[in-house]
Amino acid sequence: MRSCARAVALEALMRIRHISPLVLAILLVLMLGAASCRNRTDRVRQDSGLYPMVENGKVGYINGKGKVVIKPEFDLGGDFYEGRAVVRRGGEYGFINKKGKETIKAQYADAAHFSDGLAAVSKTDGGKVRWGYVAKNGKEVIPCQYKAVGLFSQGLAPAVSGSKWGYINRDAASAVESNYDAVGPFYQGLARVNLGGDYGFVNRKGRLIVNPQFGAAMNFSEGLAAVMRDGRWGYIDDVRNFVIPLQFRGARSFYQSLAAVQVGNKWGYISKKGRLVLQPRYERAGDFSEGLAMVQMKTEQQKNEEAQWGYINRKGQVKIKPQFDFADVFIGGLARVATFTRDGSVRFGYINKKGRHVWGPVEYTKPADIAAVKEIMAGAGLYEEVY
Repeated sequence: MRSCARAVALEALMRIRHISPLVLAILLVLMLGAASCRNRTDRVRQDSGLYPMVENGKVGYINGKGKVVIKPEFDLGGDFYEGRAVVRRGGEYGFINKKGKETIKAQYADAAHFSDGLAAVSKTDGGKVRWGYVAKNGKEVIPCQYKAVGLFSQGLAPAVSGSKWGYINRDAASAVESNYDAVGPFYQGLARVNLGGDYGFVNRKGRLIVNPQFGAAMNFSEGLAAVMRDGRWGYIDDVRNFVIPLQFRGARSFYQSLAAVQVGNKWGYISKKGRLVLQPRYERAGDFSEGLAMVQMKTEQQKNEEAQWGYINRKGQVKIKPQFDFADVFIGGLARVATFTRDGSVRFGYINKKGRHVWGPVEYTKPADIAAVKEIMAGAGLYEEVY
């Protein structure tokens, strides 16, 4: 169920042979979801302008010029969504605004980022974790009563009733009956659902628009959804037509009219008509964002080395040469990147579209610092389904 830029980058870390056992162990924990199984299916756009950083094991925030504007004082800090960021202090979660003010006190066992004006939060009662939702003013508009929930999107949110998933509205009333084994948020009026191991799509009235028939599926993006059957991926539109036949070994969602697909052992990019516009030559490939996409590749000078991450433009031209062990999408003109050394330290920072560091790189050697950096790289608060 994991895909898109952060998952692509984290999967690539498994291929790096010189990561120390300590760093690899931390990465494995984060990739599997250290706090609450924070898996997400497709990229959700966060706010630009402020970016989390780490100093002495604490998380603060820089602006687009690399200046620290919120001092490092949090045990964990996620990206900003709808003007708020999830933070952890003293083992509990709350939210801050872009001035660093704690607008919702750290009091929850866990929390997800804001979406559609609400954020999922959890409390522990008698050893049981229960989820609900808070508004930006801190009011719990839906009490913590569900075993599991997901992000609000288009007025509805996934929630578990009994042992099955359905959807609730902002009044906590059932909007789509709880019949499914797994579900995702609504995008473009449709949501992924799983029934008996197969994926299909429902509309906001709960009607199955695409019957469960796929072994895997991604959310709709730019009018199309990637689906898989018998190990091959293709794309459908919202009226059940196969726009691009099942033919690829791997596929990702469309962003900026291009989608990464796997042909053989390499990745390239297709248009919405299914035409290969960038030939498969990459070891791994991420989404386009702000005109650039992160790709894992080797240059002629690196042919005997491990493939690293760099950035290409829509013409396939290398704009930032491969040099990173971790890379992320560009948001607001900056992207987070990192490299790993043989002794287990991590060099982390933010680059601009010219590949120049706006902040960092800072080398971290202490376990607390490394853990905080890896939380940022994994995307703290970035998940669509909460367990």
